[in-house]
Amino acid sequence: MVNIPGKTMRFCTVLVVGLVSSAPPTLAQDPVPSLDSIGRGCCTLRIKSSQGAAQGKFLDRPAPNQLLLRPCKGNLCPTVENTLTPVVIPTGAGMEMYAGRRTGTGAILGGFIGAVALTALWIADEDLDESLGAKIGFGVPIGAIFGTGIGALVGALFPRWKPVRY
Repeated sequence: MVNIPGKTMRFCTVLVVGLVSSAPPTLAQDPVPSLDSIGRGCCTLRIKSSQGAAQGKFLDRPAPNQLLLRPCKGNLCPTVENTLTPVVIPTGAGMEMYAGRRTGTGAILGGFIGAVALTALWIADEDLDESLGAKIGFGVPIGAIFGTGIGALVGALFPRWKPVRY
């Protein structure tokens, strides 16, 4: 294999700068939606308080401190079966809406960890007959590719919840 550390390093620098500049801003947070701004039947809501929890698809809000969730799961749910009995929201309870999976976060973290880990392994491997620049130049992108895939799969296991004002 031909040893071209200068070109490899320039390629990696351009690749990293391109990826960083095209990434969406993560510091900008979406405003917290209110319960009145989200549509009926739009999403799954989760209520958590010291008295218990409830989770289900949001159907309606019959009163300021009540919600209709269907199917309702949790110990705050009414015990009457097959009826639309409202769930009473306890004082001080937190409410969240389902916002997808953590695939993107897992991909970003996995790509970074994979790039660092594979590069460190290749640098530590003295049997590999390549220069330091070549080890870094090949370790970073290859580790990032595999780490991104594995991280996205791990992130898909974890749901993402977004707070809701009520």
